[in-house]
Amino acid sequence: MSHTSRLLFTFLFFCLLAQATYPARADANDPPTTARIDSLISLMETTVCNQDSLTLVYYREIEGSLEGYPGGALKALEQLGKMKYCAGDLDSAIFYYRRAAQIGLTHNLSAESVKLLNRLGFYFQTAGLLDSSSFYLHKGLLLAQEVGDSLYIGSSYIGIGILHQHKGQIDKALDAYFQALRIAEKIDDKPLIITAKLNVATIYYDHQPDKLKSSDFLELLDLTRVIGDQLREMSVLEWLGYLKADSSEFEESVAYFNEGLKVNESVRDQNNAILLLQGISYAYNLAGDHEQSITTNNKIIELARSSGYELYLPSMYVNNVSNYLALGRYREAIQDGLLAVEAGKKSGQIELYHKVLQDMAVAYKQLNMPGKAYETQLEYSRLSKTILDAEKSRQLAEMQTKYETESKQSEIELLSREAAIQKLQLAKQEYFLAGLIILILVIIGGAILIYRQRQLRQQQAITDLELEETKKRLVVEQQYRASELKALRSQMNPHFVFNALNSIQEYIMFNEKKLAGKYLGKFADLMRIYLNHSQARAISVAEEVEALNLYLELEKLRFEDALTYEVIMEEGTDNDQIKLPALLLQPYVENALKHGLLHKKTDRKLTVRFSYLEAEAVLRCEVIDNGVGRANSAARNQSRDARHKPFATNAIKSRIELINFNSEKPVEERIEDLYDDAGRAAGTHVVISVPKGAIVDLEV
Repeated sequence: MSHTSRLLFTFLFFCLLAQATYPARADANDPPTTARIDSLISLMETTVCNQDSLTLVYYREIEGSLEGYPGGALKALEQLGKMKYCAGDLDSAIFYYRRAAQIGLTHNLSAESVKLLNRLGFYFQTAGLLDSSSFYLHKGLLLAQEVGDSLYIGSSYIGIGILHQHKGQIDKALDAYFQALRIAEKIDDKPLIITAKLNVATIYYDHQPDKLKSSDFLELLDLTRVIGDQLREMSVLEWLGYLKADSSEFEESVAYFNEGLKVNESVRDQNNAILLLQGISYAYNLAGDHEQSITTNNKIIELARSSGYELYLPSMYVNNVSNYLALGRYREAIQDGLLAVEAGKKSGQIELYHKVLQDMAVAYKQLNMPGKAYETQLEYSRLSKTILDAEKSRQLAEMQTKYETESKQSEIELLSREAAIQKLQLAKQEYFLAGLIILILVIIGGAILIYRQRQLRQQQAITDLELEETKKRLVVEQQYRASELKALRSQMNPHFVFNALNSIQEYIMFNEKKLAGKYLGKFADLMRIYLNHSQARAISVAEEVEALNLYLELEKLRFEDALTYEVIMEEGTDNDQIKLPALLLQPYVENALKHGLLHKKTDRKLTVRFSYLEAEAVLRCEVIDNGVGRANSAARNQSRDARHKPFATNAIKSRIELINFNSEKPVEERIEDLYDDAGRAAGTHVVISVPKGAIVDLEV
């Protein structure tokens, strides 16, 4: 049972808890308009995830009457958020829930606000924005404690536990789950008891599997049936199926999964049907029954297509490729591999279709198609997020050697056959020539063969040296390309892109079209510049300044104008002959904002200065901030996440090392901590020195 699947179960449990609603009640003294609004909101709840058009019709009917009725506005926005979530539009769902929560907090609708804050925490976890998730979950917990709502206190702890589990903080996650379990047992809320125990099981499965017992899950199964909770009943049956499969009790495993599918016949939840079928495929795969595993995967593919859950398609095709390889059915493996690549690109699941490329290369190799194998393996290396390890490099080199020397091997074989023919001819002449002539001919023939053999050995040695040099240069080029990709990823940081687009989205939602158009244009310009820079080895100072100004202007939105910055080009730096490596400086600016200035509340200042030292022929690039300093930032990051690693800085350090490869004029980096007169941290000063002529193109 994969870690991703277990987290999916955990999300599902938390989602179900967060869906507990406070029913809309119309007071007997409410005017007819209010009662009508409540009635239409109830209709929205019945159509929200299966009839979007009707949901919008109901909302438009009440939209103009919501002012002055905050409770109705909150519930209507909540239903719009649910509709967007069911449609897979997570950003819009977050937008509507944030507006609803703001209304609830403004008008002291505490109980409703707790539910909305918990839901926002769940959505941000789904989006991978763990800091935002932590903010809303802890805010929801505090509010739940204020109003004394034990159910939502428990559900908040469930969400916080999931957050710690995402960060690898297992002890904290267990503590949160057990707090939720104690609360659930105290108030005797059976759904919360089941949820807490199943979340504890997700940790035990990975770290203490000896603590997992089928008998415990059988008790939970009985409990779900007592309370009539079919969704949790299916989840428990799924757990039992995976536990039996891992214990090699495959028949019992498949029986539990099929029992879950039978329960789902009344629930008719397509997502649960897919998850249970995945469990059956997993059991067959472990049992070595690859044919049945393929059959089950194909059922999942058909169901995913018909129900709109196309996100499952890449993993199913990948599983089929693995099964086909095990059965030696290489052409079918390649066919489903191509489908996996197509579906993975469509859904953005790069890791899945990236992985299957290597399996396809193996299939091509088994079909004696070295050219296709080499091309597929090369595509795999281009997509690789990390430098290829020694084994992958060896496989690539073997395929390349075979591909490039195939014609040379044919020539060698032809020469060997010609030498054999000459030997036969000499043997025939022995019958007709005298002993001395025969001896001379043998000597001459032997000399010719020895000379030719030596020539062939020399040619082979030269070929081997050329191949070895090509392999080395290919590895260096792959490292350089990977570093450029990492640099581009650091500049197109998902947090920055999300924040920028979210700000633009809010301008659009609040009908501030001019501001939205202005910042959307700047965002598009910045993305275009980044993509153009990713194709260049070096850029001018003016081009770097243009990109930095656009980036800082967009980041200023995030700081709500509590940021002052200046980008200075000193005299002499506007010469187009003065270059610096593309994609080099922005990660340092991002670190200054994220790790220095973000932790400071007021008086945030950032200076980027470019100067050219003519005597030394060096371009000096400085990034100066008055933030909290590296030591304070590291302490904050350590308390937030013990495994935190500065991705952008590490990636650019690796890139500088590659730029300096065999360079007589290396690019140098120097970072200084700034202190005030009292010895307190007063910021950070980064200096990047780029000598003229330091940037050398790598060619293979």
